[in-house]
Amino acid sequence: MAFGSGRDRQFVTARMGWQAPAVLACVALGTAALAAARPEHAALDKRIQEAARLPGEPSIFESMGVTRGEIPLRSVESRDPLDGPRRRLVMLGGLDGNDRSVDATLGALHWWKTQAPAALKAGWTVIVVPCGNPEGWVQLKPTNDYFGKPTVNYPPKDSFFNEAKFIENRYLWRWLAFQAPDLVVEVHGGNRLQWSAPPPYAALGQSLGAKALVAPDSLPMALSKDNSELGAVPALVADARATDGPALLQAALTAAANLQRSPLRQSLIRRMQREPLAVAERLARRYPEKAQISYIPSTAWSGALRVAQLRGDVALGNRVKEQVAQWTTGATPSLDEKPDPVKLGGHVVFAELALAAGDAADAEPARKLALAAAERYRPEAADGIARYTGRACEDLYMSAGLLGRAAKLSGDVTYLDLLARTMTQISGKLQNEDGLYQHATDSPHRWGRGNGFASLGLMEALTWLPADHPLRAALLARFRKQMAALKPHQTPEGTWRQIIDRPESYREVTATAMNLAAMARGVRLGWLDGSYRAVVDRAWSGLSARIADDGGLTDVCAGTGPGPTLTYYYERPAVSGGDDRGGAMALLAALEVHELRAGKP
Repeated sequence: MAFGSGRDRQFVTARMGWQAPAVLACVALGTAALAAARPEHAALDKRIQEAARLPGEPSIFESMGVTRGEIPLRSVESRDPLDGPRRRLVMLGGLDGNDRSVDATLGALHWWKTQAPAALKAGWTVIVVPCGNPEGWVQLKPTNDYFGKPTVNYPPKDSFFNEAKFIENRYLWRWLAFQAPDLVVEVHGGNRLQWSAPPPYAALGQSLGAKALVAPDSLPMALSKDNSELGAVPALVADARATDGPALLQAALTAAANLQRSPLRQSLIRRMQREPLAVAERLARRYPEKAQISYIPSTAWSGALRVAQLRGDVALGNRVKEQVAQWTTGATPSLDEKPDPVKLGGHVVFAELALAAGDAADAEPARKLALAAAERYRPEAADGIARYTGRACEDLYMSAGLLGRAAKLSGDVTYLDLLARTMTQISGKLQNEDGLYQHATDSPHRWGRGNGFASLGLMEALTWLPADHPLRAALLARFRKQMAALKPHQTPEGTWRQIIDRPESYREVTATAMNLAAMARGVRLGWLDGSYRAVVDRAWSGLSARIADDGGLTDVCAGTGPGPTLTYYYERPAVSGGDDRGGAMALLAALEVHELRAGKP
């Protein structure tokens, strides 16, 4: 098995020998348990980490996803910004499960960081996935443990990120798009260095003597045909020996010497260059697509009212009033006998309408709806927390915004006391020692949107509580602790993840938008120091890249109740396209970034 320096023939033979009796264990414990026990993955991680630690970029040991057996899909990523001057090359190894492709890719990375000419480094950013099929690689096979084949089945159209067989494809496809590559090189194990190129990029491969790539559902072929909806990307396939890495990378960069920014990268840069208020305006005109009493449309409507005020757009403000008229006119009740925080939090829009109208007569119907909902939060005990709350992070955001506005509308400061007690007691249960929030009292996992609910809840509390309130200082300390904990978990392009502290979980829109919104307001109002400004700017770049011109979004976690396992959160569906939840939170984030940049007090 002369596949290079990655593993020893005798060790592999012994491993394959004990695989047969392990079948019963696989049946009893599941493939994930069997895969997680393999020492080769830890050894490969060590090799990748050693390469990442070498001086220069790429330097960030990351994960672009996770297999169905919960083996991280490791990546080495760069701190270079997506809209920077260097062209970007992404090299992918090990999709075929072959040692030679993994070793060649790592060899190329080592050469790049230790021996590549300065002129090349000045012109290029290199990003690497050394082994895109770790389940197959450990068994020397091209398929994963679920009979999926990571080299084919592109472009994936759905099942992000809960596909039964082809999960590596989903993670790779999505991650790759937002690395903004100008060139992709997929490395396969071979007996000599030879190249293939998709027909649209035959000229690119000409100097390499590349043959025509014919596999219709391969990744390079899909990239060449603009199946990402962002634009095409030049791509090559290299068959290589384990020692071919340096020559391979040199040859690819030489062939691409005159390559310009890819259409995909140009699309992403254009998205990132839009003004936050322009993005907010587009989102405000689209969302919500479904009118209902819930925190989701309420957040969107409230954002639309802010946009209308900033733009002087009377028509947009009237549109919101028309969409909620069925409740303000009394034609449809806004509350039922069993309200919950989702519905009660949906009454914030009525508070916003009433506050905007001031003493005008048409403010009264909205004011009554908001205060009636706030009253439902009143606990039976005078020192209790808001009714219907106490178990999950969601309760922090749902209650804080309404209770704070109710105090403003009514002049009743007991709403503020209830707000402060609720924030304090729920945070005491859910905020972990490191500052992050677990999803619920019975779910210890640090869900991305759950932390977003916590950060927005604290943001609302700090916005409405007066400086001399006895519980405000402790809540400010909690907010700062959470924001500090979020910093090191931000991805290189600025996003946060489906599970905040699990780098293999997918990069998710609402976690990014909600934590960004809270952080931006924190910087603007002086709750956070200036070091957070760069975090905010990077988060806005990551979020805006995922917002299409029509307001569609990429990778919004579907509705998610508290779950018991990491697998549950890994496999929550990610929605792309139109989505009220993602649109509402992206709108809020865009407005907060706009106001921070505008220097609004």
